[in-house]
Amino acid sequence: MNVSFDKANCIWNLDSVDNGMDEPAADPLCVKISVLLTEENPSWQGTSSELIVKLGLGDIPANVLTRKLNVSVDELLNNHNIMLRYKRTHTERLIILERM
Repeated sequence: MNVSFDKANCIWNLDSVDNGMDEPAADPLCVKISVLLTEENPSWQGTSSELIVKLGLGDIPANVLTRKLNVSVDELLNNHNIMLRYKRTHTERLIILERM
């Protein structure tokens, strides 16, 4: 966006607008999940702790991973064709990732 100041009228003028918006960078978590789910293994199910180990995410707490997944649900579906669901059992909460 380019603007200029008109001293005579004391106003700012919009000269041009850049329409070439950059694509947002892909979320690294979504990319790792996309690599995990292949043609041979189109789905994964497990706890958030198991997913942390599977993706090699290091010391990230399980609840932080779950929050990041919730924020990334649209990107997973729209950009990577992966559906995220949760399933609760008597003892744990499972994450279900499926390539569509």
